[in-house]
Amino acid sequence: MRIAFLAAVSFWCVPASAAVLQVEGGVLKGASGVVVGGDIFDVELLDGSCDSVFNGCNPLEFAFSNTAQAEAAAFALLEQVFIDSALGNFNSLLDPIVGCVFPINCLTRIPYSAENDSVFEIVAVNATDVQDFVFDERIDSSNDTSSFINANVAKFTRVSVPEPATVNLLCFAFVALSAVSRRTTSGIVNLVKKLEWQNRLD
Repeated sequence: MRIAFLAAVSFWCVPASAAVLQVEGGVLKGASGVVVGGDIFDVELLDGSCDSVFNGCNPLEFAFSNTAQAEAAAFALLEQVFIDSALGNFNSLLDPIVGCVFPINCLTRIPYSAENDSVFEIVAVNATDVQDFVFDERIDSSNDTSSFINANVAKFTRVSVPEPATVNLLCFAFVALSAVSRRTTSGIVNLVKKLEWQNRLD
């Protein structure tokens, strides 16, 4: 029982490691557990426009609302998702990513604001001929990545998890409870042994 309890504590108190890539038929379609600014997101890589992916390019459906947040998300994709691993070579672009079959670069759009028929977005450039980089752009919200061989749209969904401070507090409480339980159990065992010894003497 105690082993199971400690295992549960370890599961919640040890931070999660790398993002889990979603690969189907050799094609990278997204990832879960992507860390952006301390928050955890699932991300889908889609072919389409801001209008088609975000319900008429509605800013309320964007995961990020400013340049800094979208840039952080772009770098998270480059560092955690567009990587070479046993699942595929998605950094060197030897294996396909949704919307990207061009062996030189793959441009992933991350919108953060919209105005009239325009969308403001950060673009993560996963490149093989130069170092990866990001840039800011304003384009028509109907601009569709399916018209290109090296572009897609990233749709981030925040995963509901406790804030770090809350997790740390819970972990401390669990560890303290476990320690108290051990001391209490040990004290009871010692008391029983002492009484048994006294009964033998009597």
